[in-house]
Amino acid sequence: MNKNKKIIYWLPALAVMALGFSGASYANDQGRQGYNQMGKSTEMSRHGGRFADKLDLSKEQRQQLKQIHRDARPAMLKLKDAMQDNREAMRELDPGDSAFLKKTAKLADEKGRLITQMINEHAKVRAKVYNVLTPEQRAKAKQLRSERRGKGMHRRGGDERQGSWK
Repeated sequence: MNKNKKIIYWLPALAVMALGFSGASYANDQGRQGYNQMGKSTEMSRHGGRFADKLDLSKEQRQQLKQIHRDARPAMLKLKDAMQDNREAMRELDPGDSAFLKKTAKLADEKGRLITQMINEHAKVRAKVYNVLTPEQRAKAKQLRSERRGKGMHRRGGDERQGSWK
């Protein structure tokens, strides 16, 4: 193969590799900006940073909140994985199996326990965060949460009693 044919042969492969590396580099940059692999913001990243700015948190408070979220992360991930396993087990059940209803009930009970644990973990984090805030910051946080909820309800086209019977 002469030199020109080699260049023509390798040029598309190099272009594909360059695109692959640039995509990986972009994904890695996104990870550094506080996004996980699913594209959702993580702990004190995008939303948390704006929240901290709006509450005018001190550097020490920001560090405390980061630590609270870091400490809670392993338990949350463990619960998330258990919930995913439960979901997969539920999907794999065979409705034709004679023990289908019994297995479904068992998995539903497990799911209820996992949800309870997740809610309790979230409550612990929220309580710890609340204890870091000053009374003024707590009031501002409450206001920001209600404003955010209001926008969410409006955006979905619902009202305050979304999902309830009127």
